[in-house]
Amino acid sequence: MLLRQEQRAVELEEIRQKGRFLRTKLERASSTQVPPKSSWFDDREVTVEILSIGVAFPLSAEEDVILSHSLLPTGTHLASSSVTAFLFSIAEIHFLSQRYQKGELQIHDFAFQFVGQFDQSIPKHFEAASHDTINGLRFPHLQARVFQQSPGPQRRINATATVDGLELYLDASIVDNAFSLIQVYRQGKARLERIAPGQAKANLEALSARIASAETVENSLSAAAATTFRAELTVRSGRISLRAPEAFRSDANARMLFREVSGVDSVLESTPDGHPVEFGVDVVVLPELKLTAAFTGASASDKFAQDQERKAVSSLKIGAHVLASRNTIFPSILPFMVEVVRNLELRLENVAAEDSPAQSSPAVPPSDGSASFLPAATNAIGGHLHMDFELRVDDSHLSISCLPDVDVVATLDWERSSLFATVHPGVRDINMMGTIGGIKAGLRHAYLGENSFTAEARNLTFQLKFGNVPTGSGPALVASLKTEIDGTLRCVRLQDLLCFKAVWLDRIPVFESRATAQDIPLTVSKPHPRSTFGINVVAIILPLNLAVDLGHSITEMNLKLRSLEIRRSRTDHTSNLSIFLYDVSLDASRWLSGHLEIPGFIFTTNRSSEERDKAMDRRINKLEVQMDSKSLDLTLEIEGSRMLALQ
Repeated sequence: MLLRQEQRAVELEEIRQKGRFLRTKLERASSTQVPPKSSWFDDREVTVEILSIGVAFPLSAEEDVILSHSLLPTGTHLASSSVTAFLFSIAEIHFLSQRYQKGELQIHDFAFQFVGQFDQSIPKHFEAASHDTINGLRFPHLQARVFQQSPGPQRRINATATVDGLELYLDASIVDNAFSLIQVYRQGKARLERIAPGQAKANLEALSARIASAETVENSLSAAAATTFRAELTVRSGRISLRAPEAFRSDANARMLFREVSGVDSVLESTPDGHPVEFGVDVVVLPELKLTAAFTGASASDKFAQDQERKAVSSLKIGAHVLASRNTIFPSILPFMVEVVRNLELRLENVAAEDSPAQSSPAVPPSDGSASFLPAATNAIGGHLHMDFELRVDDSHLSISCLPDVDVVATLDWERSSLFATVHPGVRDINMMGTIGGIKAGLRHAYLGENSFTAEARNLTFQLKFGNVPTGSGPALVASLKTEIDGTLRCVRLQDLLCFKAVWLDRIPVFESRATAQDIPLTVSKPHPRSTFGINVVAIILPLNLAVDLGHSITEMNLKLRSLEIRRSRTDHTSNLSIFLYDVSLDASRWLSGHLEIPGFIFTTNRSSEERDKAMDRRINKLEVQMDSKSLDLTLEIEGSRMLALQ
């Protein structure tokens, strides 16, 4: 009895000692934890207002003339030193922030533009309103708000932004301005390299070595909390102004035609959207655009966990919604396009002439440090992201007018559509699918109200998949399309088609490369291994209805197909094409009449190649063609007299 009491007392004493040890450990741990201190900014809002910001990049080599104003005494006057410049300016900035809670930003008159005459000695030249905008992008008002919440180990950020009145101005001189800006950037980069030679290369190698370690990336992100980010951007209105060259705007005949069409001489003030219509300036109204983005991030410890079952995947969802729009474009836009293409060709010729001596020098192989700038660690991070994209487009209408030459109008109507795309982690598989309510194109004479040509595709659905095939033979592209097609062609109004071709198609500039065979170095390339990329495409049209009117004195034909199916597949050694027609019916009336009916028709081709001699890379190609048709019923009549009958 006494032994049991003593044993029990010993056990109780051990339990008390363990309890004291545990309590002491907890007290020490709690004493080492420093309670969070509230900052002075936590209970206060910070408001910042900035007025008139301007930064200019001169696009001229006359920097000595520009800088001379700052070196001369006050009151000294020199000749005008205005040069072309790229101006970045903001009229007002209002910023409000409360730490870890919210933030708000408002920007007024935010502009990027090329100015023809800029003088840094004049303060007003740093303001966008002091220049006539010819080439530039302007945001009259931009507002953004950010809210942040941190419940527990997660962090949530919500952001909204609104842009009112996006305006893009383009002139044919945009090509010269853009090339001048690129040239200035290259000159500045070359000067920095002369000042600090080898510094950029050393920084690049150090950054590449730091990123190349997956352990470094994991350790730097181990303390990062899971983040949920949601953003919305709304562009409520916008317009693009395309300014024709000066030679066209000074043409008296073109101005007279503009006066006949619009009823004014140069400017029409009473427009529905409040913007003036100016001769030689074509305006395209942009639809309202809504962009949404949502990012749900997993914690870094879950991303880089060694256990495959524990690994988490972050998700990114991006959505875009394009609201309804209506636009009409006229042939006056063609001089702008012609001048842009001409300036681009001249600039590219000059660049090719300047770079030709450099091409003759032997190429220097890149260093090992800069060649592997994309390390495996960044690929590992990209392998933990699942991306979804969504695009929705509302009903839209586009008219292409031939005025003032002829009153012929081509129209394009787009019904509501949607597009979805999914990119799996590691970009191993890409899936895309979409639906379009309908696409209708037509050409008509506006005054007579007669259609010359119409084509409509309804209930169009398509699906595209790119990724590795289950057999493991390599990547493959699989695409499918299904729709209904109706079309009409009236050859009586063939002159409308010819007028549209003469006004638009024959005058659209085509970019041509003027490089000769002497400019292209002759190189002997090694034979590349044959690709293992496969293609499988299926297109199904059901039904297909086409009507062709050749005139009252000739004939009118109506073609109907219950189903048209086209299949195309290609691998490394085979290539197949199959066409299936079901329930073909062709009816003709008037002077030339008849009837054609085919229940089914199949046309297939199969091309294959076999390797016979690997050393000489010789292959034998085979082509097989097969046609199969069911019963055929054909009748042909001219003025009621039967000329041909087949069954």
